[in-house]
Amino acid sequence: PAERAHQNALLPPGTAASSDLNVALHECMAALDLFLSNKFSDALASLQAKTKDSMYHALTYATILEMQAMMTFDPQDIMNAGNTMKEAQATCQKTSSPTSFSKDFIKGGIKVRNSYQTYRYVRVVIKLSVLFECLWFFSNPLSSSPLSAQERGLLQLQEGASSYSFRSVLCTMLLLCYHTFMTFVLGTGKGNVEEAERLLKPYLARYPKGAIFLFFAGRIETLKGNIDAAVNRYEECCEAQQYWKQFHHMCYWELMWCFTYKRQWKMAFFYADLLSKENTWSKESLYSSKKFSETCHLLHLAATELLADDQCVIKLLKGLCLKHLGKISEAEGHFNYIYLNEKKIKYDHYLIPNALLELALLYLDQDRREEAIKLLERAK
Repeated sequence: PAERAHQNALLPPGTAASSDLNVALHECMAALDLFLSNKFSDALASLQAKTKDSMYHALTYATILEMQAMMTFDPQDIMNAGNTMKEAQATCQKTSSPTSFSKDFIKGGIKVRNSYQTYRYVRVVIKLSVLFECLWFFSNPLSSSPLSAQERGLLQLQEGASSYSFRSVLCTMLLLCYHTFMTFVLGTGKGNVEEAERLLKPYLARYPKGAIFLFFAGRIETLKGNIDAAVNRYEECCEAQQYWKQFHHMCYWELMWCFTYKRQWKMAFFYADLLSKENTWSKESLYSSKKFSETCHLLHLAATELLADDQCVIKLLKGLCLKHLGKISEAEGHFNYIYLNEKKIKYDHYLIPNALLELALLYLDQDRREEAIKLLERAK
């Protein structure tokens, strides 16, 4: 009865209990409950049969795949989610009376998803986790339009999440992905942590063992600089479910960096080594994990004992740590060192665009817009 009351509260006002719409919404809410309770395959299976005929089933199914793609960054997941969202839009268009649900949610979801398109064009840049940041700049650096498609999409998702309804659950999930993860993966790293906490609180209370929300909680703690609390959340997330192994990899990646920030190199190496053995996101990120594993062992060596490539990898790692510690001028010096030693690098040529990207982000934070644009152009 309590569960039915919860689901009824999410239905549009005035919906008859016996209507097809009511049944569809109840089925979709049940699927969402399965998904948020870590029963991922059951959730998708319960929706798939009706995705061609029901707008609500189609959108719920597509949203789950979108969230999976956002959290795993598996290229196949990204492609599958994008195609499924387009199919969901087609299903919505077949509906005789499109609702505000479809207009707000589908537009918002697809517009935010557009940031993914840069993934295939800048795969060379994907070498270390922070280097995912701001990739959309490479396709449209510092757009001068007053309101970008991404911003319009966010506004529509915020509108959808503002009321307590069925669509608010889906819109809130996408916003949590955006504020805690996507903005740092595809944006400038200026997420709204306070908004993410506000969005997360009721869902974490309802699903305290939900892997999705535990990961979001870990990201929020990381962004706030509470590294020990973040580590606890990521470990809880890994323990919460065993079906979605790619999700474990995301936690390993975050744990690797958490221990790097703490300068606990053995633990950082442990998670980097796990990634190098298990990770299948892409050849680039697999190489990153292996390279990081090696670099953790090099951090205590004298600089004169290292090749220029290894020196520059260490400079990049130190620069990133200094950046997150707020020591901007020191970080800038490390990134400039890499750029100035470009001709000495024999193998790890990805270091140059990465260093230029980091410099550009630093310049943006200092309102040095023109210099940032020039660096981003070079980094292409």
